[in-house]
Amino acid sequence: AITELLNKGYRQNGINKTDVVAHSMGGLSTMGYIHNMGESECGFSRNYNQDIRRLVLVASPLYGSYFANIVDNVGSKNILAQDTTCRNFIKDYNLQGGTEATQDLQIGSDFTWKLNSNQLNKNVDYLTISGKATLRNYPDKPFDGIDFRYCAGNQNEKKNKIP
Repeated sequence: AITELLNKGYRQNGINKTDVVAHSMGGLSTMGYIHNMGESECGFSRNYNQDIRRLVLVASPLYGSYFANIVDNVGSKNILAQDTTCRNFIKDYNLQGGTEATQDLQIGSDFTWKLNSNQLNKNVDYLTISGKATLRNYPDKPFDGIDFRYCAGNQNEKKNKIP
C-alpha cells in the first residue's frame, strides 16, 4: 500500500522523496517497508525505493502491544477467561484475534523481533512521539463508563508472563 501511494501520489508528479507521519500499526508497516520487509498480497517482495525522507512515528508499538497478546490470548494467564471486563470490551467492539495484524503486533512476535533487529536507515530522519500515559493514569475517567485499564495497560505484561 505504501509503494502504491508513493507511486500514484508523488512519483507521477515528479516528487521522489516524501515525509511520512504514521500512527500505531502504520508506523510498524512503514518501518517494515524501509527495512525491505514489505510483501505484496501475492507474497512478492516490495523493496524500499529510498523514497522516504523523514518518518514521524506517533504511538507506534515498536516492540509490540500487550493488548494484541490479550486479544490473541497469548501468555501464561488466560486473561479473557478470567477478566470479564476485557472479554466484554473485545466482544463489544468486535475485535478479532488471531489475525495477521494482531499476531504481528504481539510483544515478542517474529515481526517485531525482525523489525527491531535491523539497523535504522541512515538516509531517513526519524522522530518518535510517544508517552508514558496509559489508561491507568486516568483512574477517574473509565472508558464508556467501564474501567478497561487492566486489559489495555502494558503494566500487566510482566505479571502475566508475556514474552
